[in-house]
Amino acid sequence: MEFNNVKSSVMQITNEECIEILDKAAAGLLALLDEDGYPYTVPVNFVYSEGCIYLHSASEFFHSNVMGESSRVGFSVILRDTIEPETFLTGYDSVLCLGQIRVVADGDEKQKAVSELVLKYTKEIPNNVEHYAQEIQTFYMQTPILRLDIVRMTGKNSGTKMKVGRGDTPSQEKKVTGIGGIFFKTKDPIATRKWYEEHLGIPDTPYGYSFEWYEQKDSDRISTTVWSPFPESSDYFGDNNQEYMINYRVQNLERLAVQLREQGVTILDSVEDFEGIGRFLHILDVDARRIELWEPL
Repeated sequence: MEFNNVKSSVMQITNEECIEILDKAAAGLLALLDEDGYPYTVPVNFVYSEGCIYLHSASEFFHSNVMGESSRVGFSVILRDTIEPETFLTGYDSVLCLGQIRVVADGDEKQKAVSELVLKYTKEIPNNVEHYAQEIQTFYMQTPILRLDIVRMTGKNSGTKMKVGRGDTPSQEKKVTGIGGIFFKTKDPIATRKWYEEHLGIPDTPYGYSFEWYEQKDSDRISTTVWSPFPESSDYFGDNNQEYMINYRVQNLERLAVQLREQGVTILDSVEDFEGIGRFLHILDVDARRIELWEPL
């Protein structure tokens, strides 16, 4: 199975997140072509299992579509779908799968698929395996099962904007959520780090120190603010005359980049993903000072 890498979109989510959405979604849309070549979709219940998707439908549907000349299909789910009326912005978690579909003929595989389908939709019921044993057997005998072997899978997430709080207007989105880092130049970063450790207690680590704190609205989520000296020769700040750079934590960086560009702000690069860290973008402020925007994971 290929997990498609959509480099043009920083809204792409990881393979594990795609699978999590498939596990949680109650229904999906199966996309096919009819005998005249017109595309259409069918809502179906399904279960994800080890790189494939099992689903069921009426027997006549199988024979007229799945058993036709082409078994290539599309399958999509949307787990969350929200709308911000004031800004026309949407938030969603979605997965799109492309692959080949066939009728499950093997008895053992069909039994496994039927059991997983039934158990997915009854997992809140205690002792559901024993409780639905007869239903599983009836389902197995009477219902054809399809298997969609996933060839390509992509997923996207578009976060919703922050809730309106004191000082915000309904159409104004809070963009900066905190300070992500303070970076400054020094003649000798090693000596600087040692001085701060000795006199102010900031631990000396090769890349500075990350101060941990808990987010106000999520007491279980640990966040960081990075303190880091850079050598004078570093070009990370852009202009050689710039002695420091501040990293600002933000939400919805891709959308923010569009808004800043529309407002005439100088964008120095494109939004870039760093695995395990987050998304970054560099811009110039009103004093032509380079600043870093960071959307943490």
